[in-house]
Amino acid sequence: MTASELNTLVLEALQRSAKALSADGIGKALPKPYREPARIADVLESLQAEGKVWKWGTLRNRAVYSAASADARARQCMIDALRAPLSAPKLKEIAGRRLEGYPSKEKPKLLLKVLGELVAEGAILKIPRRGEKYSQPAAKPDFAEALAAIKGDYADVPAAEAYRTFEQVFGPEFTLEERIERAVLAVEPRARTGSVAWAPDVRARLSPQANKEAFDSAVLAMARAGVVGLHEFIGYLQVSEEQRRELVFDGQGKYYGGIFLRA
Repeated sequence: MTASELNTLVLEALQRSAKALSADGIGKALPKPYREPARIADVLESLQAEGKVWKWGTLRNRAVYSAASADARARQCMIDALRAPLSAPKLKEIAGRRLEGYPSKEKPKLLLKVLGELVAEGAILKIPRRGEKYSQPAAKPDFAEALAAIKGDYADVPAAEAYRTFEQVFGPEFTLEERIERAVLAVEPRARTGSVAWAPDVRARLSPQANKEAFDSAVLAMARAGVVGLHEFIGYLQVSEEQRRELVFDGQGKYYGGIFLRA
């Protein structure tokens, strides 16, 4: 038995195992001639130094090892568990069961850290609602479905908060004009049938929010292209300068306050 052979067998045993193993546990998975705990322990230290295996901690007074880091395994377990939206406790419970071999007392801290990292990276989506839930972001999200969720299943969440959450998924994939169209629907779901969305509210719904000049330019271009219709605000002299600045301005003396979508 060569050292290279034992290294390979130990690494393969860990790669096959769904849980972390001690030197004794690895030995049970090897052919009898290779079941030498002391040598296996030496191999594990060597493989750990090479970055090929990870020590997960101590379980029942024995060091346990895995072919993946505990962080990496927890991340994959959480992502795999999200076939449907889950609450944080349920998600951590499912992922925790798949971290067999990791010290029980350390699991809550690890899972909380990994969950926070996944949300911050956008790998999973945190849905703001009563009994907070998490889900996988859609690769190509359907805005109509998301909007229905905002107005329906997530009715207990302020619309702006829910919309910003979905914007985390939608925003990077859409132009400013497309985002404005979706924001109009978020403000006024009946905007395609003539109901009017208040322009300052539409701009406020954009996340990240567009600057005023870019917003006005995009809205006016959409109107010229026949994508939206605008309602002129003829009483602009009767409102404060601050309120007037929030209206869409065409640069030629006309202000617009209402936006609707043309069918």
